Amino acid sequence: MDLRAWLETIGIIGVIVSLLLLGYELRLTRDASMAERFTAAAEVEASIRDSIAANADVWQRGCVGDDLSVTDRTVFNNLVWAYTFRYFMRWHTDRLLVGAGGGNVFVDGVATNVRDYPGFRRAWISLEWARDYVDAVESRLKVLGPPTPDPDPANCGI
Repeated sequence: MDLRAWLETIGIIGVIVSLLLLGYELRLTRDASMAERFTAAAEVEASIRDSIAANADVWQRGCVGDDLSVTDRTVFNNLVWAYTFRYFMRWHTDRLLVGAGGGNVFVDGVATNVRDYPGFRRAWISLEWARDYVDAVESRLKVLGPPTPDPDPANCGI
């Protein structure tokens, strides 16, 4: 082999090694991005749960449908919005990644609360920002069956 052939071979090997390193770097970047997304989602989850826990009395009374003061109703409606929005975002992301058939796990929790807790349902009905999600929850209600008799208010939102 002459010098030119050796240099071409070395160049080809260099290109292949560069592509392998680029692929490895992309994988590391993707993994780091996924870890950041997971951490951010966990922080949001904790924040919502902390808000519900900090307002447990309002949350439980609101879920069962007790009369709430205007202030408490505002707190409860915002908690329902945050709880529902969390699942909506997961459902929406799952649909983007998996397709229209995915995401029931992110619908069932909300649907169960809509089915079992009249106060939650009243607050839920006022949410019109995500019509396709509302439709998905309403269709899951038909599959979930009858409401749980005398549901424990402590389980609302779980």
